[in-house]
Amino acid sequence: MGHAMRSSDDMRPPAGPEAQSGDAPAHGEVTANIEMQILSRRISLQLTVDSGPTRARALLPIAHGLTQIASDIACSDSEANGKPVSCKAGCGACCRQLIPITQTEAHQLLAVVAAMPDTRRIEVERRFVDAVSRLQQADMLEPLRNAERWSRLDPVEFGDRYFRLGIACPFLEHESCSIHEARPMTCRAFSVTSPAANCRNPGPDNIVPVQHPLPRPLDAFGRAITGAAEGTPIPWVPLALALDYARSVPEQAPEYTGPQLLRAVFEAMTGVPVPEQTCA
Repeated sequence: MGHAMRSSDDMRPPAGPEAQSGDAPAHGEVTANIEMQILSRRISLQLTVDSGPTRARALLPIAHGLTQIASDIACSDSEANGKPVSCKAGCGACCRQLIPITQTEAHQLLAVVAAMPDTRRIEVERRFVDAVSRLQQADMLEPLRNAERWSRLDPVEFGDRYFRLGIACPFLEHESCSIHEARPMTCRAFSVTSPAANCRNPGPDNIVPVQHPLPRPLDAFGRAITGAAEGTPIPWVPLALALDYARSVPEQAPEYTGPQLLRAVFEAMTGVPVPEQTCA
């Protein structure tokens, strides 16, 4: 598939539907071996990418894997410090939040849905249609389609309005994520130590998130892919509109090689340089 990542701690990035993103390698592969510190843990990573032109989607397993490893370490450290994480399977309150995903992840989720058996695919697509319909009825559809025009305070206002609608993520089944291995960066980076019951009526005073050690993985990935400068707003897509977006906006053709994308993504997300000899 032209992308792979291994960690010495045996915390691996997702495999499965997500790993089917991108074109088959035609130019060979290159591998970078990197050591880095994340909070209390020293980890060794082996990152493999295609050497030729590569779609941004092919780097998602690495971006998701980095986000997950950092989240796992942060949650482990939190528990070691007497603050256990309250998130668990069957607690899906946060799956009714306004979830921002990258444009690249929108195309990935379309591919995940397309690969489902027909019966399940039709059901999941119906949930997306229902979500769009409810947003339209609430006069929130157009603002969400033009989120790049939002002011600094709009995400708070719209996030609260969205949550009050009670629209479950189309992938939520039995209050658990049905695409856990392919879930977006935003979902991977969010955990709380406050009581799970508080997530049903969240507010700034009753939710205590685990501080993720990678600063805003979604923005970092977006900057790396687009070449945007630090502080520049990064285009994003509400998860509920992922299929609509991916079907209406063609996936960008490869502009960079795998090593170029790897360096940009890894350095933007972690601040750790990738060896020059690997990603020349």
